Amino acid sequence: MIMITPLLPGDLPDIDVLLDEGFGPARRQRTAYRLRDGVQPDWGLSSVARDGDELVGALQCWPLQLRGSDGGSQPLIMLGPVVTAAARRGEGIATRLIEAALVAADAGAAPPMLLIGDLPFYGRFGFSATA
Repeated sequence: MIMITPLLPGDLPDIDVLLDEGFGPARRQRTAYRLRDGVQPDWGLSSVARDGDELVGALQCWPLQLRGSDGGSQPLIMLGPVVTAAARRGEGIATRLIEAALVAADAGAAPPMLLIGDLPFYGRFGFSATA
């Protein structure tokens, strides 16, 4: 039975393994990684999926600041990456992780969310490419 639980610092090494398997080591060169450099995940919105002791999925959310030309800033949350173990894809694990993050964000009155990702996948959760 898959359980969705909060992300803990001790989960990070196992998540890196899943991310390398899912996206390859070149993933660290992507724009999203530049935005997250030196930032800790939002522990209250990030979660992992476990089947017993096995980590089978993870979703990390990240606090960001959008700086305006007037010098002000707007807090944002970057959703992602979301990853599922290769052998467990198609079981709805990523969907459950995203839904858990959205519920937690709504419950905690989190800032607006943004992501860099596949619109057909994320669109079903209400994300769009419009401002």
